Amino acid sequence: MQADIGQGSNTLMAAIVAEVLGVDLERIHVQRVDSDVSPIDLGSYSSRVTFMMGNAARRAAEAMRRQLVGAAAVLLGYPAEQLEVVHERIQVRHRPEIGVDFVAALHRAMEAEGALQSSGAYTSPPMGGNFKGARAGTAPAY
Repeated sequence: MQADIGQGSNTLMAAIVAEVLGVDLERIHVQRVDSDVSPIDLGSYSSRVTFMMGNAARRAAEAMRRQLVGAAAVLLGYPAEQLEVVHERIQVRHRPEIGVDFVAALHRAMEAEGALQSSGAYTSPPMGGNFKGARAGTAPAY
């Protein structure tokens, strides 16, 4: 792994994704932002990187996991709803001896779909309301 920026957010994003996908942390590589090709980001406020980026990373990883579990379902002949991801393996929930490793599911998914991709976003819920008779415009950053 490369040295991380101050608060360790790249390492944390990788850890979140690795946990959702059920793979070792070393398999996950966080791409540093290139402002020439990355969408606009309004920045990090009040140390909310973990919460906001972490939720977006989790949602992207969950979308990727659905693709991989779908591919494993085809390989195993079981519905995706009956499968679980357990450390580098996708297996039948109540019959763990039946399963495929992560790489086999990845190869099957890529054969069917081409390069896999997913994305995730996090938008804070609407905030604000009345406070002591006045309108309050709160923000999730404070």
